[in-house]
Amino acid sequence: MKLDQLLNFKPLGFIDSPIGKLAVFAISVKDMESVRAKSVRDTDPQEVVRRLLPCILHKADALKDDGSKPDAPGLTDEQIRGLPADVVEAALGLFIEHSEHLYRAFVSKTTTGEKGEHITSLDYGDVQHPKKDGESNVAYLHRLLVLEEEELKRQYEKLAGPLMGVARFPMAWHRI
Repeated sequence: MKLDQLLNFKPLGFIDSPIGKLAVFAISVKDMESVRAKSVRDTDPQEVVRRLLPCILHKADALKDDGSKPDAPGLTDEQIRGLPADVVEAALGLFIEHSEHLYRAFVSKTTTGEKGEHITSLDYGDVQHPKKDGESNVAYLHRLLVLEEEELKRQYEKLAGPLMGVARFPMAWHRI
């Protein structure tokens, strides 16, 4: 994904819909927090999509002068609910295609620079979570978001686990 797409500056692409041409954008961290307001695992895939689409879809004729994402949400709940399934599938397909972090492995590579310094770069490796035969983009994205949620939880527990022991230490010290 290009940096301007990652930062929501430019559309990932456009799709045609009954309400006009729609621009599909990457999602911001802030918007992703609203999508994750409840556990993705415990939320119906259609509900997750209904929370996601207003964050990533905007009418092409409502973009800023430079073609970037407007500040306000793109579509109303009524417009989102009225989108045909094939339009939703196309929008999610474009979104997933440009969200490689959800389905590809990160690969780090360390090289030595001209001055002997270590340079580490990250790139995407092989597909870890391929789309299953016959799986809709709604189901695939939901599965990817559940996997991401589980990974974020594991990372948090790994990071916070040692700190939780430190937080309990003063209590143990007072009992000595």
